[in-house]
Amino acid sequence: MIVFKRAVYKLALTGRTRWTRLVWRLFYGKQFAMGGRWKIRKDVQIELSAKGRLSIGDGWITRSRVSILVEGGQLSIGKDVFCNHDVSITCMEQVTIGDGCKIGDRVTIVDHDHDYRKDLESFVTAPVWIGSRVWIGAGAVITRGVTIGDGSVIGAGSVVTQDVPPKCIAAGVPARIIKSYP
Repeated sequence: MIVFKRAVYKLALTGRTRWTRLVWRLFYGKQFAMGGRWKIRKDVQIELSAKGRLSIGDGWITRSRVSILVEGGQLSIGKDVFCNHDVSITCMEQVTIGDGCKIGDRVTIVDHDHDYRKDLESFVTAPVWIGSRVWIGAGAVITRGVTIGDGSVIGAGSVVTQDVPPKCIAAGVPARIIKSYP
């Protein structure tokens, strides 16, 4: 199903991946790039604004109810990334997810906040970079301006507001480094 609304194109993905990829390429052209070998469950929703860019590598696997919104920014998802149920990714500037990442249930990744000092339509943005082979536990929130290094683990229910170095375990609200490993 394709719904046109306020210059945002919405396509609900189904199990027919080849057909879906063809339809996306016809509507979005160079705004959208997707590799092969991907498995998408029902109720996955991707919204891409007229100025947004989306790139998804080979081997992307999702469970149900994954929601992706690219509102004028650039979202890049690497190879062999797994998104579990109810993952939400919202991008207004830039979100990069490295190869081999595992993202747990109900994880939220955002690269912006509302600017409460102005009106409710104003946003403050900063890029989010998630390295390769990162594991993000269920219910975690990744906020704007955060860099998570390669091989790190984010504990379930954590709120990541600061950078996490490579090969570290971070957990808590706000997330703190618990352990580093070689």
